[in-house]
Amino acid sequence: MALTKRHNYFPFDLFEFSELPGQLGSDIRLLARYSMFPPFPWGQWLYGRLIEENIRQIEGDFIDLGVGMGGMSLFLGLRAREHRRKMYCLDSFTGLPALHPELDNPVFRKGDYGPPDGRPVTQWKERLEKRIGSFGLQDVVEIVPGFFDDTLPRISSQATFAFVHIDCDLYTSVRPVLDALYDRVSDGGYIVIDDFFHPAQGPLRAAVGFFNARQIVPLFHISFPYTVVIKKGEKADIESTLSSVDGNIYSLDYLRSDRFFIDTLEGCWRRARDSADAHEPAENAGLLLSLLRAGENAKKSDIYGYWYALRDFWNGFQDHRHDRPVYTI
Repeated sequence: MALTKRHNYFPFDLFEFSELPGQLGSDIRLLARYSMFPPFPWGQWLYGRLIEENIRQIEGDFIDLGVGMGGMSLFLGLRAREHRRKMYCLDSFTGLPALHPELDNPVFRKGDYGPPDGRPVTQWKERLEKRIGSFGLQDVVEIVPGFFDDTLPRISSQATFAFVHIDCDLYTSVRPVLDALYDRVSDGGYIVIDDFFHPAQGPLRAAVGFFNARQIVPLFHISFPYTVVIKKGEKADIESTLSSVDGNIYSLDYLRSDRFFIDTLEGCWRRARDSADAHEPAENAGLLLSLLRAGENAKKSDIYGYWYALRDFWNGFQDHRHDRPVYTI
């Protein structure tokens, strides 16, 4: 499903921001042409910071499930090389599998994101191999082609994971990944579920079903704009936080602690505020700013204000609800 850029103000100008600092920012800019918007650039910015600040204390390798154009795999591959870890990339390279008839909203279709115009599947895998080689990651990254039911058992049973990135769009893909890998994630390791708030809803339902079955109440940390990060072993404080209408407990703390993100958001708000034709974007940016500046005593589950602040983003999906999503080579 495509996303319409409805205007040039918040939140769309945040996706186009490129002046991220340091080596992390340089790597993110370098990979822009291979990346999906979103989660680029703020997803990479958060994951890079989490890895840089915490990964030395966490055992295990990295894994990217659902490669897309390869930008996230390359980004995580660079981080894996820096920290002397192995990186796995899993993808069918044939497009999405069949949807679950009850748990995946009919937003996607089987084969979406597959090779267009009858191009051979091998061309997609070879494209990723070339990009991995161009970044000198051929000794770090292992590509495992095929659907997850077939490929997950092929990963060494001795492998553990410190960082798991799940970008699979569907319940039928996300749930098997959680079933297969959760117990192999080290304590303190990170599990990222992309498209969590996507209209397709499959990833959210897969995560909720999995954690309910395990009787685990996770804390879902929000990564801008619609991804969640779970830190294994960290449980939500049910008594001191409020769950949302979907029963989950969310936290804005990762965004609240990112001074650079907040400063950039403030710049977007000022730009919209000073424009004669951007009253609503200014209101939305101001609302998100107020949520992030609320401090440690704020209700961690004020997800409603967050969702409302991003209403132009959600509405942008609706403009393309009947389109067939594709990648380009």
